[in-house]
Amino acid sequence: MENAIIGRGEEREVLRGLMKSNRPELLALYGQRRVGKTFLINEFFEDKGTLLEVVGTVDSAPDVQLARYAVELANT
Repeated sequence: MENAIIGRGEEREVLRGLMKSNRPELLALYGQRRVGKTFLINEFFEDKGTLLEVVGTVDSAPDVQLARYAVELANT
């Protein structure tokens, strides 16, 4: 349902490029709260396969966040 995203043409082009790549790709998406990052990703990748979502927090130690990432990756 990619058409539900309005005003994100540049971002969608980046995502399309990643999807067309013949190499493994990693997308790190960051930005201000409540601007639609999660919505953009969920809508774009809705019908495109596995999506690993890991949410970091500002006040967590890097080793804690990496451990969370490892758990999520292992469960995928």
